[in-house]
Amino acid sequence: MGKKRGLALLAIGSFLVPPLACADSQISFFGKLDVDAEQVHSTQPGAGASTRSFVTSNASRVGARGGKDLEDGTQITWQIASRLNMSGTEPGGGGGLFTLWGNSRLGMKNDFGTLFLGVWDTPFRQAYDKVDLFDGSHIASPIALLGSIGNSIGTAATLPLGAQGFAAAVAGATVSSTNFQRRQKSSAQYWTPVLDGFQFRFAYSVDEPDSRTVAANPSLWSAAAQYDSEPAYFALAYERHQDMKIVGGLNVAGADSGARLIGAYRMGAARLAVVLERLSYGTPAAASAARNAASVSATYALGRSTAAVLYTRAGGLAGAPGTGANQFSLRYGYALGEGTELYGQYTAIRNGPYGTYNFGDILNVATAAGARLSGLGAGLAYAF
Repeated sequence: MGKKRGLALLAIGSFLVPPLACADSQISFFGKLDVDAEQVHSTQPGAGASTRSFVTSNASRVGARGGKDLEDGTQITWQIASRLNMSGTEPGGGGGLFTLWGNSRLGMKNDFGTLFLGVWDTPFRQAYDKVDLFDGSHIASPIALLGSIGNSIGTAATLPLGAQGFAAAVAGATVSSTNFQRRQKSSAQYWTPVLDGFQFRFAYSVDEPDSRTVAANPSLWSAAAQYDSEPAYFALAYERHQDMKIVGGLNVAGADSGARLIGAYRMGAARLAVVLERLSYGTPAAASAARNAASVSATYALGRSTAAVLYTRAGGLAGAPGTGANQFSLRYGYALGEGTELYGQYTAIRNGPYGTYNFGDILNVATAAGARLSGLGAGLAYAF
């Protein structure tokens, strides 16, 4: 209750209090409200079809950040943030207004870079942010397929058994424990200074006492090298999970890894982006199972309008044919003013016979392996 009350005061303060300058410290408030109405359709093999409608908060969030200059040129930096439940129906955080952690940290910055502790997107995930068309949320987002080998079938918490098409290395593991699209808690990150457009980012997440057993000692390493100088953007990211898969409520031994190569180039009002990804999962008792994915997007801006098209394909796990999927998405946005956009989106996901991919972010609909899904939505976003 105390945390939610404090965050409520933070949200109110963001509208009532201007940025504060106290000595050499600076505090600013930020946020984004993004709500849309959606209708999704699912065709389930052996179970017919269903249609559902939602009002969804997407990546709505609010937070504050600041810094304080020290005498030796070092600056203390901090940020606290929370996701917002704008529809009153989304899970997480007890179902209240403030639901799930936003990027939050405390650290320091100087000429040698930035070092901080907290809960934050991994460098593997951050590397994709620059080409993300859907702010890490929305039914049309390719995070439904990227960074995942199946993101839930209905309310099921585990991936299908090997007999249904998945290799033994991942059979029965909880969906969340196999995911590489992470906002990682209990983590430390270091970012080098930006030099001629180049920057390196590193993260380590310490093992949690509750998850540590004789057989498993979970940890996460993540790193990314980025070049960001208009009109080009390139990134290479790698992440390794040790003993992080959860089967039967317990972490099991085994190393999982992910690699991403990302490139984007702007040509006037148009921009083209490509993402190549490989995920690999393993256990001591079985050879690793890997799968490849690729995503291509194009955007074009004309006046206040921006149109985008995206295609993503996730291949099946090695040794488990039919476990892949593809997704096609369209987006149109019209800027009403600074930080404000009216938008519409459409997406379609086609699973292979054993594929278990669903919509990304929080929203999942009841499906079965091999389902075909589609969704249409329109909404309003305001950033401040």
